[in-house]
Amino acid sequence: MSFDLFVGCFRNGERSTFPRALIEEHFGPFVSAREPGCLTLSFGANCQSYLFVDDAADVDGFNINRPVPSTQLYDALLSVLRSDSLALYLSGNCPPLIGKSEVSSQLPEALVASLGKPVLLSSSDEIPARIEAA
Repeated sequence: MSFDLFVGCFRNGERSTFPRALIEEHFGPFVSAREPGCLTLSFGANCQSYLFVDDAADVDGFNINRPVPSTQLYDALLSVLRSDSLALYLSGNCPPLIGKSEVSSQLPEALVASLGKPVLLSSSDEIPARIEAA
């Protein structure tokens, strides 16, 4: 089954941007192919996910299609969440997941009303657990 994880940048209740270089910094070691707007992430044989992001210096977010059960993927995801005012969200019954406590106050009220109170992640293991529970 294919699904997506969405990461967005928020400041003062509004969509914002962050340097795309952060994506390269945290996910770069796993990039096995590049196409405009898409990075193929490889975590071993037959274990690929696709990271979709605009080809710009600053971006407002990205999504990961077909997230694989890889510790490396979730470690990189938590690392990037801790690097800026970013929140992870997905379809289903899952609140926004954040890497820094101060991001909670930056999220739009409508997002929190719709998805629930943000959850501060303490480890990358929590991400796949939240996905399974959603």
